[in-house]
Amino acid sequence: MKNINQVQKFNINTNYLYDDFYENHKAGKGKDLIGNLGIIRYNFMDEIYQYEMEILKLHKDKDYEILNLSLTYCNFDIYLANQLENITIYSIINNLIDYHRCKQKIESLDLSDRIKIFYSKYSDISNIFKEQKFDRIVLLESIGKVKNRFEFCGKIKNLLKNEDSFIYLKTIVFKDLILDEKLNKNIKNELFEKQKYMISFWNYNFGTNQAIVNDLHKSEFTSIKMKSIPIYYLFFTYNIEDILNALKLYFVDLGMGINNLQNWYILFTLNLSHFIIQ
Repeated sequence: MKNINQVQKFNINTNYLYDDFYENHKAGKGKDLIGNLGIIRYNFMDEIYQYEMEILKLHKDKDYEILNLSLTYCNFDIYLANQLENITIYSIINNLIDYHRCKQKIESLDLSDRIKIFYSKYSDISNIFKEQKFDRIVLLESIGKVKNRFEFCGKIKNLLKNEDSFIYLKTIVFKDLILDEKLNKNIKNELFEKQKYMISFWNYNFGTNQAIVNDLHKSEFTSIKMKSIPIYYLFFTYNIEDILNALKLYFVDLGMGINNLQNWYILFTLNLSHFIIQ
């Protein structure tokens, strides 16, 4: 996964059914997808954000301003600040309870001068940072929370500082089975219903890689590179902590039991995708 180098092109033959469903559905009492599935460790003892840190290519002899739009309860911000002293991190948090929790956590660690958080919607990003530009913009498992993704992509494009700046986007997407000609219509309909249930349950637009790529192209990004793998590959890299967190997520946070497992085979239609965008 470290080599995110597959150049992505616009494709008119794209499935937007997931995007349309998410845009029109009303958020219910579902759970938030907060970094629960997309954990990558090349070694069992790797730190939880070590992979993402390597992707950002930050050097100790240069100052950086980073815009973090990730759903990590500020844990990623704190990890970055503890790794390097030459960075200032700006974060938007769109949940008031999470905002106050993060603020308290950052203040207790004496990092308020290096991690600056704002309570707002992602759609207001242009108003918050009218003059500010960033060396890196990071979206970890958050692009699926964005309504009107195309408009949002145009806004963050204008926030990149220079030609060396880039956006790092990590998200979980559906493998596009709707356009798979090998599957019959009944199977496709059943899969689509299960996938819609997941979108509603998580309040997250899993969408497809190509739908995201098309929005980035329409926003006039000139370089879009991606690497994507089936999410079940990650299960073989999980350490004991990850396994326990996954069990807690399923049995405690989600309140599921053994009898509910038949509803979750749809997880095997998910891919974990990484984008480098300029």
